Formats: sequence, structure tokens, C-alpha cells
Amino acid sequence: VDQEAAAVDEEVVEPEAATETTPPAESQETGEEAVFLRGSNEQFVQNMMNLIGTPYVWGGDDPTINGGVDCSGSILYALNQMGNGLPDQRAWQIYSNLTLPVDDGDIQAGYLRFLRNANGEINHVQVIVAEDGSRVNASGTDANTRDNPGIIELLSGPLPQNGEIRRLQFRE
Repeated sequence: VDQEAAAVDEEVVEPEAATETTPPAESQETGEEAVFLRGSNEQFVQNMMNLIGTPYVWGGDDPTINGGVDCSGSILYALNQMGNGLPDQRAWQIYSNLTLPVDDGDIQAGYLRFLRNANGEINHVQVIVAEDGSRVNASGTDANTRDNPGIIELLSGPLPQNGEIRRLQFRE
């Protein structure tokens, strides 16, 4: 694995805890199909921006129920606010089930940035909210609970070179 591609940039990003349900990196890949989602890219970005300042709680996918959200939970919460009844998913499942590849260098608000650990497994996802690479980031670890939360924050651009950019597909 290319060390530069595997390294997480200046952001503090802790990997999702490994579980028996996390498949090896080679099985995390996807084809060229993704589900059509209700809503719009613009509303998705607004929903993500509304989460800034929300506590980071590992495994959380609804701030009112779980007291916060994690990286994948923030995306699912924002999408479900637009009428999508998506079940809880990890970052690699969002990559595989909900996104499509984009052309190199194509960066738009609403696109997702996936990061991989040293083993090549997807372990983090961010939402790009501006063409300069500004992004909503869930900053925390599996040690963050309702009583000890991290934070959902806005990181300014430019976008670091590592990571893979993909897009959601809305049914507009």
C-alpha cells in the first residue's frame, strides 16, 4: 500500500474499531451502481452543515437518540432527514452501497471523501461542502460516548491529496 495514500492527513481521524463484520479491503470495493436517494445534493450539504457542533459519539446515527453521531452516522442522519430510510452502515458500506466514482480532480459540494487505514480498509468518511475542499469531519474515536463526546467540525480547504472522492446519486 502506498504510504502517502494510506496516511491520514493533518486531520485527527481515528479508525473505526475492527469488528468481525468488517470485510477485508478487497471486498470493500463496489461496481458502478448506487441507489437513487431522495433529496438533493444541496439539501444534503445543508443537513451536514447543520450538524457542525454536534457531539461525536462512536456508533451514533441520530443525535436525538444516541446523543451524537459518528462519521458514517452523520451521513446517514443527513440523508434520512430527506426521507431516505437507510439502516445503520459503516463508512465502507456507504462506499460500497451508496456512492459512485467521480473523475479525478472533480470536487463538488456534497461529494464524499473516503480514507483508508494502513491495511487499505475504508475507515473514515467526510463530506465536502465547498469546491475549495472544506469538509464536515467527525472527529473522535471509539472511546467517545454520550458522556465523553468528540465533535462534528468544519475543516477548511484545500482538500488534502490522500483519500478517494465519490458521489451520492439523488433522484432529483
